[in-house]
Amino acid sequence: MYIKTLSIRLFPTIEQQAQLRELISIRNEIWNNLIDITEEHYSKTKKTLSNYDMHKIITSIKKEKEHWNKLNAKATQRVATNLFGSYQLFFSNIKRKQAASTPKKIDLKEIKSLIYNQSGWSFKQNKIFINQIPFAFKSRIKNIEQLKIKEITVKYRNNKWLCDLITEYDETYPETIEPNR
Repeated sequence: MYIKTLSIRLFPTIEQQAQLRELISIRNEIWNNLIDITEEHYSKTKKTLSNYDMHKIITSIKKEKEHWNKLNAKATQRVATNLFGSYQLFFSNIKRKQAASTPKKIDLKEIKSLIYNQSGWSFKQNKIFINQIPFAFKSRIKNIEQLKIKEITVKYRNNKWLCDLITEYDETYPETIEPNR
């Protein structure tokens, strides 16, 4: 099994940009809340939370913070998984006596990437639907609906909204790029 990343450019309307910014703000809020909870847990027990524990915590907090439900469940779990990985790297670096710093809180308005694995996105009618929001996109990728896309990452770079498609393939990568015209 091989992995390849392809990028497409999104062309969100002003309203859709606001929706993406709101989803990213929710993502950042989840990250910050999990940092607070993890640090409090560690100060009391001298143990870190597991990835599974973080997922359970998100589920219980979603009952109180209903606006978190705007973000797809898999995307919220991915936030926990990324934070868990950051803590694992921190403790691993400490153990190896390398420079290390704990994960830091993020400004709610800072644009970080949104990662969706398995669900929360689809291609229909020449649009990509992300968190049920239909986006126009531009790409030289042909047969995009037929790719084995495992994960997407939405990000804002150089004043452009982009979406990375993490694809999986067997031995021969399918012809995907249309020639320049």
